[in-house]
Amino acid sequence: MRGQGYFKAAVILVSLFAASFLSSGLIPYLLCYIALGLLLIDFLWSAACKRTAADSWIESSDALVEINSLAGTKVKVYTEIVNNSPWPIPWVQIWIEMPMTFGLPDNLCCYTFSLRSFERKVVCEELECKIRGSFEWGRGVIKGGGFLGVFTCSGPFGNPRQLEVLPKIIYLAGSDIRGWKAKMAAGLLGRQGRGHEVFSVRKYDIADGLSRIHWKISAKTQNLFVKNNQQAEYLNTVLFLDNGRERHFDNGPEGSFEQAVSLTASVAAALMKAGHGTELFLCTPKQNMSAQELHKVNFGQGKANFIKILKQLTHAVSIEASPLAEALGRVMSASPKAHFMLISGEIDNAAVEILLSKRAKGHAITIFLLLLETFGKLDVDIKDREKLISRLRNSGIPVTTVEKDSDLRQILGRPGYGVG
Repeated sequence: MRGQGYFKAAVILVSLFAASFLSSGLIPYLLCYIALGLLLIDFLWSAACKRTAADSWIESSDALVEINSLAGTKVKVYTEIVNNSPWPIPWVQIWIEMPMTFGLPDNLCCYTFSLRSFERKVVCEELECKIRGSFEWGRGVIKGGGFLGVFTCSGPFGNPRQLEVLPKIIYLAGSDIRGWKAKMAAGLLGRQGRGHEVFSVRKYDIADGLSRIHWKISAKTQNLFVKNNQQAEYLNTVLFLDNGRERHFDNGPEGSFEQAVSLTASVAAALMKAGHGTELFLCTPKQNMSAQELHKVNFGQGKANFIKILKQLTHAVSIEASPLAEALGRVMSASPKAHFMLISGEIDNAAVEILLSKRAKGHAITIFLLLLETFGKLDVDIKDREKLISRLRNSGIPVTTVEKDSDLRQILGRPGYGVG
């Protein structure tokens, strides 16, 4: 119990005793003894607060990972308080350390209420996860007192907990995923399963017989395709998130890098749902923070690999990276038979030359380019960028431009979207 409670009680009793001494009659003395009794009851009430206990936890509506959530989604924060004494507690106040992702003042949340004897109370609040990353939270202070509020008792509660907020993901509708599957089956994305034979397909030629037509794929793509006699080459998708700080603008939640991270996660989700294998490359700083290494989430399929990619993207930061052309050469050499997807904020002549040379050798390439002027950057050479984009598109490399307010669902799911 705090010393200020005893000081308050002493001031009250001394004041009443002085008033009784200076006044005549029994009423002042009676009031003094009543006050003494009330203070004693308040003291016992505050002592009962030592037997209260509290705990907090978070529940997310996203079933991806039990204790995780996605940036831009809301979670429910529960706090349970139990009065283990037979005394009712008229006044209880708790302060809880909250994750920084919620954006609360001082990252604290406060609740004030009363408890009946042996009562268990659960308070719930729905909060939005605004920032991705790993956050510690869960510790707090519980404070209680009697009906007079003179004596109070406080103490810590809770243990440190971890909340991991994954990048914002735009999930495509089932019809869009079926479109990805059709392109994959048509050889535009490529796929090879284990334990069964997969053949590539090509567009129908007048010299091909009707018996060679792959009717199922032709119906899905609205074009005639025939089976090749050779088995399709193994082809998976490489996502390269360019996290060079100089090729992005504004590292905050509304900046281009966060949009690039969300786009990468959304593409990975679409590839997972389409049954396509995926691996991730990006540059991350080493422990000495002075050199960069090419970080990689190894190729894999399904939800387990998707979770690995999401966890890597959760902790991705923009860094002082090497030139884009150098990084492109290293990534594309590491996976020469993969469909390559680049997500970046800027592209230069050296990088374009690398991409064109790889395309000439048969590499399948797709580029997502963020328009930094829509994020607030002023010194953007738009004419030079348009020339570079035209060179890439004329060479058969699809380039999708992404603005700050672009609807990623529309970009990824639009009809005729080219991924190869």
